[in-house]
Amino acid sequence: DLEIGNENGVQQWVGLRFQDVAIPSGSTINSATVRFTGTETDVGNLVIPIRGELSLDAEEFADETPLTGRDLTKSTVMWDIDPWFPGDSGPNTTTVDLSSIVQEIIDQDGWPTGGPMVFLVQNDPLDTSERLAVSFDGNPAQAAELVIDFTPPGMVLVGDVNLDGLVN
Repeated sequence: DLEIGNENGVQQWVGLRFQDVAIPSGSTINSATVRFTGTETDVGNLVIPIRGELSLDAEEFADETPLTGRDLTKSTVMWDIDPWFPGDSGPNTTTVDLSSIVQEIIDQDGWPTGGPMVFLVQNDPLDTSERLAVSFDGNPAQAAELVIDFTPPGMVLVGDVNLDGLVN
């Protein structure tokens, strides 16, 4: 399980690494979220910060690469997490918009289309709640899913901008 929040008063970090993120450099990120699948019920209050790793080739997680030693994005998004229930994988388990974090990551000089992307979640040890989600190792089919809507560079979107019935 991914234990997001308070685990017996210990300040802990949870890392999520997504491979092969096929976003071309220079794209505009319209929206980005991570959807989890809950494994336990916990209805207490929980507000957590989410940041990204500012890296062109974010390392896999291992004992040799602690989460706390990574370069983090300046952009931080606060997520006020609603209660989860076992098997829940809907709006309550979907993060707020992470587009500012994703945009900062892909705006780095040399961002490789198809590079890995890491998000880090840190809890406050004063929080009294946690949310447990399925990990990739626990069940790949129910693991966290990164969903990004983007506009590639050079793409021009057309539509009825002034709502006069004509494509502008």
